Amino acid sequence: MSNVFVDSFVTTQRVIHSGILDITGLPCRPLVMWNSVLPDIFPWLSIFKTSGIVINVITSGSFLLVGTSMSALLSAPLRTSLAKSGVMLYIAEALVQLPVLLQIPWCLENWSYPASHTGFVTLFVQLPGSVLVITNGKQMPFHSRYFLASAAIACRYMALQLADTGGPGSWVLYTASAATCIFAITPRMAWQVIGDALAYIMKKLQKVALATMSVVYLVTNRVLPVLKQKLVAFLEHPYTRRVYQSVIRPVWTKTTPLVLPMATVASTYACGSAVCRSLSSGKFVTGIDSAATAVAEAFCMVGAGLASVVLVLHALYKLRSADHADPLRRKSFMSFLYVIARTMVTPWYLLKRAAYRFLWIAEPVLAHTGKFFNALTQLGLAHPFVMIPMVLLFNVGLLRLIYALDLSLPWPWPSASLSSKLTDPTVAIALIALTQLSAMCMVKWRLQRIKTIKIISAESHASGMTTEELMTLAATMANPRMCGSCFYGPVDARGCDNLRTHHHERSRGGRISNACPRCGWFASRLSQWPAWNDMVHTPAGLAVARQRCWGEVVLTLRAAAKATVVPYTVLRVALWLNLSPSISAWLALSYLVPWAYFNGRVLSMQEGSNPQPPRPYRGPAGGDDADCGAARRTPDLPPTSQAEALSNLLAATPAQVFLGSGDICSVCLETFPDTAAEIANTCTAEEASRKLASGEPPILALRCGHPLHTDCATSAVAAAGDRHVRCPLCREPVTTSGAAAARMFT
Repeated sequence: MSNVFVDSFVTTQRVIHSGILDITGLPCRPLVMWNSVLPDIFPWLSIFKTSGIVINVITSGSFLLVGTSMSALLSAPLRTSLAKSGVMLYIAEALVQLPVLLQIPWCLENWSYPASHTGFVTLFVQLPGSVLVITNGKQMPFHSRYFLASAAIACRYMALQLADTGGPGSWVLYTASAATCIFAITPRMAWQVIGDALAYIMKKLQKVALATMSVVYLVTNRVLPVLKQKLVAFLEHPYTRRVYQSVIRPVWTKTTPLVLPMATVASTYACGSAVCRSLSSGKFVTGIDSAATAVAEAFCMVGAGLASVVLVLHALYKLRSADHADPLRRKSFMSFLYVIARTMVTPWYLLKRAAYRFLWIAEPVLAHTGKFFNALTQLGLAHPFVMIPMVLLFNVGLLRLIYALDLSLPWPWPSASLSSKLTDPTVAIALIALTQLSAMCMVKWRLQRIKTIKIISAESHASGMTTEELMTLAATMANPRMCGSCFYGPVDARGCDNLRTHHHERSRGGRISNACPRCGWFASRLSQWPAWNDMVHTPAGLAVARQRCWGEVVLTLRAAAKATVVPYTVLRVALWLNLSPSISAWLALSYLVPWAYFNGRVLSMQEGSNPQPPRPYRGPAGGDDADCGAARRTPDLPPTSQAEALSNLLAATPAQVFLGSGDICSVCLETFPDTAAEIANTCTAEEASRKLASGEPPILALRCGHPLHTDCATSAVAAAGDRHVRCPLCREPVTTSGAAAARMFT
């Protein structure tokens, strides 16, 4: 019970590998029986008792070649008689395995036979398939109870042979064996009742498992928000609103942005201290567990450190009430973030590149192997007298050589010794490090997208053309499009709309690519490429792109920081309290697993729809203007109606309006008039909001302080439906009820 998760992984790996061995070694089973009955004749056949996957595959291919050659050599009646005679050997071998699979004690004491590893292939394929050949496939003499009993026998056999005694894997296999045995011995009329009872029990167990596997996540993400909502309702009461405005709100504004950054800094220090202790004591070289823990904690330390820098800087921007946070305009800071993120994801990219290289080599090898085997098959059909002796001589020579050199070693089970070397807390820390690695991949991709836009000059473009030249080029196209990631374009949208049909196809000039030639962004449909918009290549459009990228980086690292702070703290506290390793890891994973699930849903919703660049302002609400960054799906917020969202949006009063001379609307990219900037700088926030809303064009100051055209804001609400709307720049919810509620969900 000390390492439940590791033991479960070990059992799963053993079952999968053993099943592959049984499937590939099925044609060789009569030879195993031959060697067991007559061990002195052809002793080199003992290789098949402990053979690995490679030998099984070679021998199975040889059996297929010999069978194909003999089918061309013999007549149909003789071929049928010979096939039935051979099948009788498989039936006899399966019957010989039965005492071992049933684990009959007196048979095991007097008869030691190398049965299959799992029993499934023997009971579900070898025996029924052989009987099917004998009966010419006219009828299947096996009842469904036979397969239920076979499943019960195989699960019990695997629990005894493959799973560690008393481990969770053995309990799962024993439970499956008992359940199938109940169905095998009970009458069919009782199956419905038993099935409904088991389904009810499984449903209850599933609810209990989900609750127990997400207990920390439910407490931090479900219970605490409910308490916060109660507090918000109390603060918005007319009798407490004055106290909230004068006392609670200033303290809340100054302290809440620093809570998560400080916790992330503490996690960075804790991980760094653990790594330093491991290095100074030399513990990391004493075993796999210590080395894996040290490497995982080093990843967590670097990831939490980078998150600390970004979150602290973001908090300082909030505390200083800085206008339009745009730290990525400094090339040195963006390069610093990019280098750290790229360094962290280097192992993943090396592994991925090695996998691609392996597939690049394996693809032609497998293709030529298939062609070679097909040629041998054709040769066997044309010249069976040549193929049969050649295959037999090759296999006999290969097996005798392997037997003489003692190369036929049993296939190693790396996980068999893993349970004594790894512990559940190490697995939990490794999974935490994996979340940091995934977050760094997204940060690196977002920063790479900004770097590929080449924000060097307001009039420059990757092709060396000015904005006016690009506009002229786009005017010559019937349907100009642009990349949805780096805004590369204009691209003439002609031809087939399905871009996936010929993507990565080989041609004389290499591989065809329908992805963006600059950043690699790919959409399956040509219509999913956004319409060309020359505004994104202006300084204002590039500034908005940087600010959105910064908001996405902050959002990603904030989520990654929570995935480090909470589970790592829970894990260390549980170990400090001397709880068992499995309980400690379970407490950490009870936050990490639901976190990965819900954040994966958020990521799929954000990345599933292609990112749309800001579009020019065209007037009233509705239409394509609703497609903006503010209307992205935010599933972590409770649903709302459009009327309620619009009411909360228009009734909000920010603490400060961030509007300066030359600023633009982050949706339509139109410059605000200078009179609006003068109002924002000379009036109080409440008075400025009122004057800007009544101006021309009307401007709405969001709850966070960033301004938008009122038409653009209402378009975002209309596009969001029953979802809340976030600010396109800072990603703060702006349609929730009350400033405190908005900050709760930030």
